[in-house]
Amino acid sequence: MCSQLVWAGYKNQGIDIEGGMGIGVLPHDITIYSPLTTHINFRGVPNPVGTLDLVTGENGKVRVGGWAFDHDNPTASVDIHVYIGGEAHSPDAAGFNMGPTNTLRPDVNDVYGISGNHGFSYTIDTNMRGWNPVYIYAINIGAGGNTIIGMKHVELLGAA
Repeated sequence: MCSQLVWAGYKNQGIDIEGGMGIGVLPHDITIYSPLTTHINFRGVPNPVGTLDLVTGENGKVRVGGWAFDHDNPTASVDIHVYIGGEAHSPDAAGFNMGPTNTLRPDVNDVYGISGNHGFSYTIDTNMRGWNPVYIYAINIGAGGNTIIGMKHVELLGAA
């Protein structure tokens, strides 16, 4: 049954990997015929995906790191926005457009069968103090909406 799901994914992309005895698709058929494509377009996943690997609060600084990409254009970098003090559009939040993902993440590219720079690591200067939530968003490309890829509370102390 699992091999039929993979077969359907390829078939949906217009690639026929059916082989062997002609009575269906077997795992062996997928092994032989799968080099016809490098990846399958994940239809139905319009929003960016990603993971937050790091959020720390320091004296007057917040550090964030992770990865993100959008299935609508998987080789393109996506913009990362960071909000300190609340979610996007919250009156208490300070928003920062950190720009596009700019670091190669071979682990992400290998798992998803994509290429491009999908990692990020940023340090943000802030005047905010005390315990604050930090929200990190991957900004959508094409259809869909932006994605919160993580949130963490950090303590921001006075500058050293």
